[in-house]
Amino acid sequence: MKRTVSITLVHIISNKEYDEIVLPWLPESYEIEAPQNNVSLNIETVGDMTLFGNPGLKTLELTSYFPENDYGFQDTKITMKPMEYINKLKEWKEDKHPTLVLISNIVGEDDDKTTSDEKFYATIESLKYGQDDATGDIKYTISLKEYRYTSRIVKKLTPTKHVVVKGDTLKKLAKKYFGKTSKKYTDTIYKKNKAIIEKAAKGCWLYKNKYGFTVTFYKPTGRELVWIAKNKYKRIKHPYKSSKNGKILIPGITLIIKEEWITKEYSTEGE
Repeated sequence: MKRTVSITLVHIISNKEYDEIVLPWLPESYEIEAPQNNVSLNIETVGDMTLFGNPGLKTLELTSYFPENDYGFQDTKITMKPMEYINKLKEWKEDKHPTLVLISNIVGEDDDKTTSDEKFYATIESLKYGQDDATGDIKYTISLKEYRYTSRIVKKLTPTKHVVVKGDTLKKLAKKYFGKTSKKYTDTIYKKNKAIIEKAAKGCWLYKNKYGFTVTFYKPTGRELVWIAKNKYKRIKHPYKSSKNGKILIPGITLIIKEEWITKEYSTEGE
């Protein structure tokens, strides 16, 4: 029964970018070591005991050749010169991204075939290479050790923000975001935003039309300036010396109501 074996190294650069090498000549043999890290103990009243450990990191060593010429009997197509293979492996070894080791065994043909794969991510621990003769073929030995993706926990201080609109007061904001209107919460909002509240109050402008109606703006946007001109309002003065401890909130300013630590878990896969 026909058996086809291939060994492919896929270098993972990111979730969307990768490079690969299909070994043109397969090693004569290979062994994957998969330790379990069990622990043996000797207890006086019991004797020897074994405590189950956790799986260790797999290791694999591959020794073969990168051929200089297409001899017609290699296992897969040659896509590069020997040193191009070597230089690519050297780059992979040094760029701090894992490599997917994929060993495929296909037995049979067409509808009667079965496939078994050995697949794991690995780091390139070492690379040896050289020449045995004058053919130009390069003999190499590559040592691989399993790489395991982990989770990374990130804590980030995330602010809750509010853009002031006409009619907003500290009490309204406290009710909206804290569910309470007591001085404790209005003071919290004011103290956290005192600088911007006072700056806006002192720096805002009063606009008045011919009918005596007034509006105030702090750094009016383009749309607001169009509205002011359309309705024939004229800027007349700075109306406030202070916000009166937050009693005056100028529309358009952004307040930070509260800050919370948000914890998120990320996989290191694809980084």
